[in-house]
Amino acid sequence: MKISSTIHCTLSSCAAAAVLAGCSSGAQAPLNPSEPPGASQQALSAPTFGMRVLGNTDHGRSWMSPNAKGALIYISDRGTNDVYIYSYKSKALVGTLTGFNTPDGLCVDSMGDVFITEYTGADILEYPHGGSTPIATLSDPGEKPMGCSVDAATGNLAVTNFQNASRASGDVAIYQAASGTPTLYSDPNIYNYLYCVYDTKSNLYVDGKTYNGLDAFAELANNSAAFTDITLNPTISYAEDINWKSGKLVVGNTYENNQIYWFKIKKGVGNAVGYPAALTHGYGVQQFAIYGKVLIGALPSYPNVSFWNYPAGGLPIYDIGFGGSSEPVGVVVSP
Repeated sequence: MKISSTIHCTLSSCAAAAVLAGCSSGAQAPLNPSEPPGASQQALSAPTFGMRVLGNTDHGRSWMSPNAKGALIYISDRGTNDVYIYSYKSKALVGTLTGFNTPDGLCVDSMGDVFITEYTGADILEYPHGGSTPIATLSDPGEKPMGCSVDAATGNLAVTNFQNASRASGDVAIYQAASGTPTLYSDPNIYNYLYCVYDTKSNLYVDGKTYNGLDAFAELANNSAAFTDITLNPTISYAEDINWKSGKLVVGNTYENNQIYWFKIKKGVGNAVGYPAALTHGYGVQQFAIYGKVLIGALPSYPNVSFWNYPAGGLPIYDIGFGGSSEPVGVVVSP
């Protein structure tokens, strides 16, 4: 795994040296090396709503439609520095948040408020469900925030800092009740921190890369001051986002085999449960959200956001397409 020494272009355009040559190429791979771009849309066996291509939007100011009600899908676009909001029910664009400095990971709290990390802005912005104006800004000085997760029990906000402004090792910042000055935690075996997720018992899980670019996983147990490293069985080579569902750690291995795995974690060991599910045409999914029986993943290299049946996987059941300079990297559902 080649870790970028410049802006955080890992895992979206600089995933693995064995897979991608680097961040300088603007070429986009087809959904399947044996198919022309777009062929997968014609091959879907499940009913789809069609592909909605993002048109021109007003980048001068944020806006929100009166139709921004019910469950909303938030998508951060690092290419345009915007965050797009779609109605989960209709799949229609109902809002655009603008003015970000490299928006990246997204997370949501129990009230439906959405937190947006700014990789080059060194902060995290909080927006109310369906709102177009931030209600809070949390400073993360000298860091490169990437992923985040909110503990439903305490309201604490955890933020994974990929690296600091000097390109040294990153860390995890935890904001008590999603406010104030964070407490920083680090694992000596993790150099770059990617994503994080809380379980239902306030334990925090993180994934990242060692100094040599190997995958690394760790747990910060509730009320603990130190990480415990986790060994996964089987080993994951190109992990991306992680999630928590039904008592299991969900790991996206989308740069190696387009699959997601489920692990039962106990005493620093994660044993796989069942068989991995293939996300067909899901190469390079970065952040993903699980909402009911649907998994939604951001694919920055195509660029689009795809929907799969969960936990079955298989062919996408819907795609939101993005054009121009778009690079969707984060996705979350605010119910």
